[in-house]
Amino acid sequence: MKRTILLFFAIAGILSCTDKDTIPKNQVDPIVGEWKLQSIIYKQTGTNLASECQIKSTYKFNEDGSITGIVYTEDIGGKLFRETSQFNLAKY
Repeated sequence: MKRTILLFFAIAGILSCTDKDTIPKNQVDPIVGEWKLQSIIYKQTGTNLASECQIKSTYKFNEDGSITGIVYTEDIGGKLFRETSQFNLAKY
């Protein structure tokens, strides 16, 4: 009986994946483009934790799965720091 149930779920899992689940090659993924940070929400209180400095940060999502971020932060004294970083999602 356990094997029958396991077999049913295995077949159902295989059949549930279709070509419709992927983005057609002639369409651009909706996340591709440049995005600006608007908020960092603390889930339990709904409080926006993003400072005026951090809201200047931008992230560019590329078609190849890489992300380029220009992140602004400040130290305790209020000195502004700008950092550029890259991350490639295609590796994962």
